[in-house]
Amino acid sequence: MKKTVFMLLVLLPGLCFPAWVDRNDPGDYTNIIDIGLGMWHKDIYVYQGQTNTLYFQRSNGGLVQGRIRINNGDWSDWVSDYNTFEFNTAGNFTNPGEYTLELDFFMEDGNRYTPTFTVHCVPARYEFYYDDNGNFLSHWKGGDNATDRPILIVEGFDPTNENSPAKYFDAASNFMSELLSRDTDIFILDFDEGGADMTTNAQIVTSAINYIESIRSGNQQIVLCGVSMGGVIARYAAVAAEQDGQPFDISHFLSIDSPQRYALLDANFQDYVNGHDGGNPNPSLNSPAAKQLLEYNT
Repeated sequence: MKKTVFMLLVLLPGLCFPAWVDRNDPGDYTNIIDIGLGMWHKDIYVYQGQTNTLYFQRSNGGLVQGRIRINNGDWSDWVSDYNTFEFNTAGNFTNPGEYTLELDFFMEDGNRYTPTFTVHCVPARYEFYYDDNGNFLSHWKGGDNATDRPILIVEGFDPTNENSPAKYFDAASNFMSELLSRDTDIFILDFDEGGADMTTNAQIVTSAINYIESIRSGNQQIVLCGVSMGGVIARYAAVAAEQDGQPFDISHFLSIDSPQRYALLDANFQDYVNGHDGGNPNPSLNSPAAKQLLEYNT
C-alpha cells in the first residue's frame, strides 16, 4: 500500500503536436460489442445514419451462429463465425432515440442465448477528425455551415476505452440539443488511451484547442469543458499554456464533476479489489491516470 500525492501537472514548452486530419466520411462507423457471459447489460451507442456495422464478439470463441432484429422487426439472416458475428445495420438507425436490439445466438456447447440490448442513437456527426496517435475529435455543427461558436468537451476517466463520444452526447442529450439549437459547434475529444498519464492527454487537449482555433470562422472564443477527469486535464492544459505564454483563446471553462484536488475511493475497498484481482490488475485502480487522481491508491 502506498499514499499517492496529487501533483500539479506541468507540460513541457515547445512540444510538437501531431496534425489533425478530417476523416471526410463520418458515416463509416462500426461498433464492437463484447458478448462474453455477464457482458449483456451494456447499452450500445450509435450515430444516426452513420453506424453501418455492428460486431458482436466473444474473445474466447465458441460461437456457432447468430442473428439480430431491431424493434421487433424481421430477423436478419443467420451468420456463422467462431469469434465474431458481423451485421450490416445501414438504414436501421435513421432517427435519434432509443431502439431495442435482440441477439439470438448458439454456442458450441449447444446452448442458445437471446440477450436484449438498448441502442441509443444520437444525431449524425458533421465531421470527424483524428491525429497520428489515435485520438479523435467528433464535431456536431449547429446552425449555418460556419464553425463560429465552438465548445470543446473533454472526455472523462476511461481506462478501458469503452466510452464513445456518442455516449457522452446521449448522457446530456437535452443540453446538447439546446446547444445545437443556439448554433453552437460541439466538439467531443476522445482520447486514444483514456487512462493514460494525464500530462500526456493534457498535450492532446492543447493540440485539439489549437486545431479548433485554426478551423473556426470569426473570433468567437472557445468554451472549454471537461467531464470528470477531463476537467482536471483541461484545467491544467489551460494553465500550462498560459504559463508558457501561449494562452488558449477561451471565454469560459466548465468543470463537470471533476476531482480538482483529488479523487476519493475507500481504501479498504481498493485493497480488497487489488488482493482479489487474480493477477490481472484492475485498470480503474492501476492505470497511470488512476494513480494520479486518487488521494489513496492501493
